[in-house]
Amino acid sequence: MDDEMRFHIEARMKDLFAQGLSHEEAGRQARVEFGALTAAKEDCRRTSGYQWIESLGSDLRYTARTLRRSPLFTIVAVGILACGIGACTAMFSVVNSVLLRPLPYPNSDRIVRILTNNPILHVSNGPTSYADAQDWTRSGLFQSVGIYSMDHAIVNLNGRSETVLAGTATHGLFGTLGVRPVRGRLFMAREDVPSEAPVAVLTERFWRRRFGGNDNVLGSTLRINGRTVPVVGIIPAVFGFDLDPELWVSPTGENSSTLRFNRFWKALGRLSAGATRVQTQDRLRQVCRRLAEAFPDSNKGWGVDLVDLRESVVGDFKPQLLVLLGSVLFVLLVVCANVASLFLLRATARERELAIRTALGASRRRVARQILTETGVIAFLGAGLGCVIALAAVALLRARGPSDLPRLEHVGVDGYSLLFAAGLAVFTTILSGLAPGLQGSLVDRQNALHDTSRFSTGSRRRGRLRSWFVVSEVALSVLLMSGAGLLLKAFHSLSHEDVGFRTGHLLTAFIDMPAPKYLDHGKYRGDKVARYAQAVTDALRTLPGASNAAAGMYVPVNGGGYVTWRRVFVEGDMGPQAHFVHGVCQSVTPEYFETLGIPRKAGRLFEATDDARGQQVVIVDEAFVRARFPGENPVGRHILLEGEEQPRVVVGVVGDIQPELPSQPKPPEVYAPMAQEPIPALAVFVRAQQPDALARSLERAVLDVDPDIPAFRVRTQDEVVAEALASKRFVAALMAGFAAAAVLLATIGLYGVIAYAVAQRTREFGVRLALGANAATLTAEVVAQGTRLLAVGIAIGMIAALALTRALSALLYHVDPRDAMVLSIVAGIIFAAGIASCWLPARSVQNIQPASALRAE
Repeated sequence: MDDEMRFHIEARMKDLFAQGLSHEEAGRQARVEFGALTAAKEDCRRTSGYQWIESLGSDLRYTARTLRRSPLFTIVAVGILACGIGACTAMFSVVNSVLLRPLPYPNSDRIVRILTNNPILHVSNGPTSYADAQDWTRSGLFQSVGIYSMDHAIVNLNGRSETVLAGTATHGLFGTLGVRPVRGRLFMAREDVPSEAPVAVLTERFWRRRFGGNDNVLGSTLRINGRTVPVVGIIPAVFGFDLDPELWVSPTGENSSTLRFNRFWKALGRLSAGATRVQTQDRLRQVCRRLAEAFPDSNKGWGVDLVDLRESVVGDFKPQLLVLLGSVLFVLLVVCANVASLFLLRATARERELAIRTALGASRRRVARQILTETGVIAFLGAGLGCVIALAAVALLRARGPSDLPRLEHVGVDGYSLLFAAGLAVFTTILSGLAPGLQGSLVDRQNALHDTSRFSTGSRRRGRLRSWFVVSEVALSVLLMSGAGLLLKAFHSLSHEDVGFRTGHLLTAFIDMPAPKYLDHGKYRGDKVARYAQAVTDALRTLPGASNAAAGMYVPVNGGGYVTWRRVFVEGDMGPQAHFVHGVCQSVTPEYFETLGIPRKAGRLFEATDDARGQQVVIVDEAFVRARFPGENPVGRHILLEGEEQPRVVVGVVGDIQPELPSQPKPPEVYAPMAQEPIPALAVFVRAQQPDALARSLERAVLDVDPDIPAFRVRTQDEVVAEALASKRFVAALMAGFAAAAVLLATIGLYGVIAYAVAQRTREFGVRLALGANAATLTAEVVAQGTRLLAVGIAIGMIAALALTRALSALLYHVDPRDAMVLSIVAGIIFAAGIASCWLPARSVQNIQPASALRAE
C-alpha cells in the first residue's frame, strides 16, 4: 500500500509541476489532496475484508500481555479448563474406540452375529449347532457363514506343557471376517468336517512369543491336547477377536459336532450384497421354521436373531460408557460456569480500563471480541493441557481399567479425539466468554470513570449473572451426585449379594484333560476320568493349610467353566406333552458342598458309595424344588435327565448358588456325583486359611498327579468376585469422582460469589456496624444470601435428577432410580458443603472495622 500510494502522489506531483508549480509546492499540494495515509490504509483494509486478521493479531498480542500481568488468574482458569476438557477428551477417546470406531475387518458393518433363541427353554442370545449352521450356509442368504467355539488347550512344546486359550473354527469364520494370513494359509472347506486329523493356525502373538517369529514353524507340528497337529498358517496380530485366543484349530472328531441338538457353536455371517439385516433375519427365521418341521426333536421352538457384530462386542458397556460421557460433559458445564464467573469478576476489576477504551472510540463489539479472544486463548491453552491429561488418563485406563471392557487395547487419543478437544475449546470459549463479553461491552462509562462502578447497575447485573451461574453449578452437582449415589448403592447391593456359598478363603482353578489320553472309541473313559478327578482332589486336600478340596464344572459368580443346560423330567410325567424343568446340570465330587459352604436343606449329600456301581442319584437345589415340587419334599422322587435312559433318585436338597453377577432369575440346578457322571473338564476348589499363598502349591500338586495336565486360571474366589464387579466398580468410581469434582467446583463458585458480595458491601456493613448493627446478624444475612442460591440450585437439581436418573435404570441393581434415601443424602451433603462455603466469607463481616471501612471508601 505504501508503494501504491506513493505512485499516486508522485503522478499528481508531475501533473502539478507541469502546470507551473514549483517542485516543493507540487509535492505539498499533492499530499494535501491525497489526504492522511493512515486513514487511506484503513479504508483499503476495510474494503479488502482482511482487516480482521490484523485485529485478531492485535487482540492476541494484547491478550498475551494481559494474561502475563495476571498469572494467578491464568493458571487457575487454564488448570480448571484443562481438567474438564481432559476428562471429556479421555472419555470420548474410550467411547470412540469402543462404540464408534469400526471393527478392524473389511466392511465390518456387514458382519452379523447369529444368535439362537427358544422361549420354551428360556434361552436367548444362545449358540447354535454345527448342522444348523451348515443349513444356513446352504440357504444362500449370506455371503459367508462361519462358526467357532472357545476352549483351553494344553500345548506341549519342547517337553513343557502350557495351557492356552484356543479357538475351534470352520474356514468360513476367517472368510466372514476378511482375515488374510501373514504366513502360510488358513483353513480350507474340506477341513470343516470334524476329523481326528485337524490343522492349526497360530496368531502372530503366539508365533513370536513361543517361536521367535521363525518361519520354519510352518509345516511343523504341535502337541495340542495330546494330539499331533500340523501348523499351516499364521494370522496377523491385529486380528483380535472375541476372547482373543492364542491359536485356532479346525474341528476335531470328539466334539460330536454333527449332532443337531448339540448347541455350543457361535456363528457369524456376512450379509449378501444389497441385503439388509432385517430382511436377512426374516428369511432366516423362515429357514428355521422349516428345520423345526423337519427335525422337531431337536429344532422345535428354536429361532434366530441377527445382531450387528459391533453391538454384540460392546454388549452391556454401551449404556455405561454413554452415562459416563454424559456425566463428564455435565462436569464440563460446571467448569464453564466457574470460568465464566472468574471472567465476570475480572471484568469488574477491569471496568475502568474497558470504560477508557470505549471512551477512546472502541465499539462494544470490539470490546466483546477482545474478551472472547481472552477466553478463547485460555480455552485453547486448557485444551492443549487437557490433551496431555487425556493421554495420561487413557494410559492409566489401559493399565488399570476393567479387563472385560471390550477393545480396551485399542483405546487411545487419536485425531478424532484432538478434534473433539478443539471443539470443546470452541464450545467453552462461547459458553464461558459470551456472558462476560456482553457484560464488558455494556460497561457504564460515566460510573466507571468516576470510580463508582461497584454501586452501578452493571455490577448488580453481573452479580445476578454470577448467582445464576452458581445456581446452575449446584443443580448440575445435585444431578451428578444423585447418579453417583444411586450407582454406589447399586454396587454395594451387588457386592453384598448373597451368592449362596462362602466366597472367602477359597482357591479356584481349572483342569482340562486331553482327549487322546482319556478318549476311547470317541467317548471319554468315565472310570479313568473319575479316578483322575478323585486323585486330584485327594492331592489338593493334603496341601499345607488346606481344610478341604473338591471338583465341579464351573466357578460360580462369572468364574468361567462349563454350564450345561438339560431338560429334567419327573418320573410318571415323561410323555410327549410332559412338563419338564430346563436347568443347569453339573457333576461334582462328594466334598463339593462342604468345600464351598453350600447349606444342605433336606435329605443327604453325596457319599463315597455313590459311584458307578451304586444307585444313580442326584441332588437338587431350592430353585428346582420351587419350579417342580412347590410345597413338597422331593427326596425319594425319581427324575430323568435329558440324554439318559434310567431315572435317578433325588437324595437331597441344597441351597441356591448364583452362577453369575448381576444375578438373573436363579435357574434350577441338578447335581450328579462325579463318579457316576464323570467329565473331562474340571473346576477345582481348595478351602484354606490363606488361599492366595497356595497357588503355586496347587499347580505343582496337579502336575504331580499327571505331568501332561497343568492347572490354569488359578485365582481366589474373592478375585473372581472382584473381576465380576470390575466394570460396575469402574462406572461407580468414575461417577463418584465426577460428582465430587462438580460439588467442589460448585462450592468454590458459591464461595466466590459470597466473598465478592461481602467485598462489595464493605462500606454498607461498616456504616451499619457504626450505627449499632449486630455483627452476628450481618453474618446471618450473608449466609442467608448463599442459602437462597443453594436452595434454588438443589430444587432445580432434584427435579432434573427425578427426570434423568431413570436413564440409569439398566445399571441399577435392586435400587429405585428415585430412591428417597439417596436423594436426601445427596441434598444434605451439598447443602452442608454449600453452607460451609458461605460461612467462611461471611465470618469476615465480623472483622470489619467501621472507621477503616469508611476511610477506604
